[in-house]
Amino acid sequence: MCVYKKRALRILRANTPKHIQKQHCFSAPRDCIGSPAGLQVDFGGSVWNLPLILDFRSGLWDVLFSSILLIVNIGMQAMFSTILFSEHFAGAGVDVEEELEHARLWRTSIAHDWRYMDLSETSLASRVCKSDAALILSTPQAELVDHINSFLGLQTGEFKPGFLQPGILLCMLCILHWGLCVYKEFRSIWSTLEAVATIPRSSRTTKSEHYIHSLSLARFIVFFLTCVVRAAIASILLMAGINWLARTSSIEELMLNAVALNGIMDVDELLFAAFTPLSIQHQLQRLRPVKMKYTSGRSQRESVVLFFLLLATVLIPYFVLLQPLGDGMLEIKKEMCGGNLTFVVGYNPDVQEVVGYVTQAARSTEEQSLSELAVNQHKFLNQQDQFQGKTCVTVLQLGIFAQLHSELTWLRGWPRNGRP
Repeated sequence: MCVYKKRALRILRANTPKHIQKQHCFSAPRDCIGSPAGLQVDFGGSVWNLPLILDFRSGLWDVLFSSILLIVNIGMQAMFSTILFSEHFAGAGVDVEEELEHARLWRTSIAHDWRYMDLSETSLASRVCKSDAALILSTPQAELVDHINSFLGLQTGEFKPGFLQPGILLCMLCILHWGLCVYKEFRSIWSTLEAVATIPRSSRTTKSEHYIHSLSLARFIVFFLTCVVRAAIASILLMAGINWLARTSSIEELMLNAVALNGIMDVDELLFAAFTPLSIQHQLQRLRPVKMKYTSGRSQRESVVLFFLLLATVLIPYFVLLQPLGDGMLEIKKEMCGGNLTFVVGYNPDVQEVVGYVTQAARSTEEQSLSELAVNQHKFLNQQDQFQGKTCVTVLQLGIFAQLHSELTWLRGWPRNGRP
């Protein structure tokens, strides 16, 4: 079979100009000698490749508008890169040190204040850490605790994450997916530039309907600079996107951020499909793919490089960004919800001392406090009935006072284990 292929190839070379032979690699078929076949590089589908074909023979307005689209594409992706790397945007997300300090202040100054104890005699700290749906205070802290529990796969009151942490795993998958999108862009840049480099140089560009026979040096320099800008933007987007995804603590926002990043890389294709004049589109799409020599040795080297690149994409973000984020989020939860939650304190101005009161661990629907019983008894009564039942309310209030008076302890009289 290889003999017939070689004969057909010799006939084809004999009837094909030399510059086209060089461009399309009319050499011995690689599958006959056990090597991979030639790599075909297509130029269609992106405004990045417009510098290869634009000339004023295509029409003045078509060329000017296509050039503007190329500039708009560079500007949009450059602005996206600048925004992603800006201090305000890159700093968005969970700042572990700042949130840890806020958690300490909240736990010390607000979480155990007796004024924020509800009618079920449950402290604000207990309500926040138990994800009480009736909260009207400290809702940002409650949302932060919920995000930490969802991200690390923790239950209420649990402080030891399991092996599979949903947020960390999803973040790793999103980072890997984003890296693959950018690496695809890098491979497209390299293969396109390598294919263009094989086209012969001449004083001016010559092309036919399906082939670019030669490129002028000026056009090649413009295309090369375009590829450099394209690679620089992709590099910035890669690093900024990984940093952005790794700082996202909400699983819902993580999915939205990953989808938004993927849309940035499609700007060039969208501009080409939506706005590029049809005559320019057809010129680029009619170009035949350029075949590149691709040896077995090169394939083996690329496999080794890509293996280590894939390994680095997984390990570096995990150990540098995600593992510290998970440890920091766990410390924040321990600071907010660790230790004893069932007490409140207050300052008694009469004796000028701080007193403490033992609270309930959680709201109970079966054993309601006296205040809750009073509310349930009077919440649907009209004004006249409430007036008639005033004595009952007074008795309940006296009962609450008696209970508080019996369980109220001075701070200096607490046991040494720290519980009131």
